[in-house]
Amino acid sequence: MNGLLQRIKEHKALIRERIIGAVKTVIGSFYHIPAVPFLRFVFVANVLDAFLTLHWINIRAAEESNPLMAALIDIDPLLFLFVKVVGVTSACVFLYFLRSHLATKISAVLVALVYYVVLLYHFLGGIREGLIRLPTENELISNFYEAIEFVGNWLETLLSSVGMV
Repeated sequence: MNGLLQRIKEHKALIRERIIGAVKTVIGSFYHIPAVPFLRFVFVANVLDAFLTLHWINIRAAEESNPLMAALIDIDPLLFLFVKVVGVTSACVFLYFLRSHLATKISAVLVALVYYVVLLYHFLGGIREGLIRLPTENELISNFYEAIEFVGNWLETLLSSVGMV
């Protein structure tokens, strides 16, 4: 029985070591990720989120789910825009100066993922409300061939202007 308990303890220790190793590997991989592209995305996504939120509210297709932001919209939509854009921009600038820190890199990636989901939510809401129409398969194929023809004509014009055709 003691041998079995010893093996269980050794197995638990091995599992614990592997989990800790995996966590260290994941966290360590963030050292190589630059924070700046994620901070830029957060800035742009925040501005898009602000304007899309106001648009959906103006057409009565949605409500602001954040109570603080909803109160600001009720007071004045421009105040909402100002607080939202200045607040997130200030945070991005602050994090920019700390961009080499691991916590900044992890935060930038996580906040970017959150904004990605928020923008996806806006997009899907637009489809649901009939405000965004996705092209049909035939429209996509037609647009693809039009783009190919346009690029071909552009290349032909470019090459003929330099005397290669």
